[in-house]
Amino acid sequence: MSFAAQLCQRHPDLLRDCVRTVRVRTPGASGLIVVAEEQAQAFDDDGRSVDVELTLDAAQADAVLVPQATAEAHLLAALFWPVTWWTLRRRRARDWVLQLALEVDNLLHFSLPHGDFTAVHINSEWMWAAGHHAIASLHFTLSADDMREWLTHAVRATTSKNDLYWQWLTPWYTAFRHRTSVYTTNETRQALLLAEFAAHDHWDEPEEAWPGWEGW
Repeated sequence: MSFAAQLCQRHPDLLRDCVRTVRVRTPGASGLIVVAEEQAQAFDDDGRSVDVELTLDAAQADAVLVPQATAEAHLLAALFWPVTWWTLRRRRARDWVLQLALEVDNLLHFSLPHGDFTAVHINSEWMWAAGHHAIASLHFTLSADDMREWLTHAVRATTSKNDLYWQWLTPWYTAFRHRTSVYTTNETRQALLLAEFAAHDHWDEPEEAWPGWEGW
C-alpha cells in the first residue's frame, strides 16, 4: 500500500476537513491525495497541479502513521502552514478590502505544539518563519484541536464558492481570535520598539557630516 493510501486510511476525517488536493513526498516516493465527495482518495503522482505540496522526511513519515493519537498532531504540524498559505492566496483571502474588514494583521506570532513561528504579510504575500521575530500585534497560542479548527474553517470558507461566506466566517474568526490570541496595542508596540532602539543606540559616537552632502 502506498504512503498516500496509508494516510487516507489512517486520517480520513482530518484529510477530508483540511485539504482538497495534496502531493505527498516521502524519501523515495510521491503520491497524490484528492478529496472528492467527502472522501479522501490516494492516487499515483501523475504530475498534476495540486493545492498543497507536502514533503516529509523519514521520521515525519513514520510519526504520522503510528497507531497512537499523536499521529494526528504530527500530521497537523506538517499541514498547518502549507494549507494556511494556500487558503490565504485564494481570491477572497487576498482581497485587501475584506482583509481590512476582518482586521487581518500583517505580523502574527504563533505558539504551536511543535514550536514557535512568525507569519508576516509583505507585498500581498504571506511568509512563514520559525521562531518569534519582531513585535507582533497578535500572538496565537494554539493546541492541536485549535489548529484543526483553524484549517477546517479556512478550507471550508475558501472553497465554498459562496460570496457570502464571510457572514459566518467573520463571527467565527472573531471569537476564535479572542479565545486563542493576545493582542498587543500599537501604543505598547511603539514603546517596545523605542526601547529596542534605545538599547542599541550608540550615544558615544560623534555625528559627522557626510562630505559632499551639501551638493545633493
